[in-house]
Amino acid sequence: MATPAPPSLPLPPPEVSTLRRAGVARIDHRDPTRPAVVSPKVAQLAWVLDESIPIPGTKRRVGLDGVIGLVPGFGDVAGLVAGCTIVLAGAAADVSIPTLLRMTWNLILEATIGLIPFAGDAFDFVYKGNTRNLALIHRDLADRKSTGRRSALMLAAVGSGVVTVVFATLLASFWVLGRLIGAFF
Repeated sequence: MATPAPPSLPLPPPEVSTLRRAGVARIDHRDPTRPAVVSPKVAQLAWVLDESIPIPGTKRRVGLDGVIGLVPGFGDVAGLVAGCTIVLAGAAADVSIPTLLRMTWNLILEATIGLIPFAGDAFDFVYKGNTRNLALIHRDLADRKSTGRRSALMLAAVGSGVVTVVFATLLASFWVLGRLIGAFF
């Protein structure tokens, strides 16, 4: 017969600074002492992806995201992975959930339209989703409440648009199906 284990005493909570150094503690966005910064490398990545190449004779700039996107298959995946890095940096900076969802929407929109040959690459050159996501991170860190509200409203509008399109597609499908059935019977 095994002897019962002695009752364990509650351990004192470890210092928060120890947890943060270990990378375990989650930063509380209500903490006014939290650093409201994103690594300069994230800003540099967004610049390289969206604005690093000047177009001669104009004031416009394009980035490697659109150029790499010209390579079928590989380019779109590479742009998506690089864009995910910026979204993950936003998550690490503890941006609000609506802002994170909006950043993900920007990434998905750019990747989906980027699948269309040439037109998708032109969209990448104009839309600059990575720069938009970086701006969302900075706005959220500066003013979380208003950025979260704007992001939630935009996501609600996109969600209702998607629901409307799906509903209209279903109605049209049922109408066509009814016409086909009516034609045969």
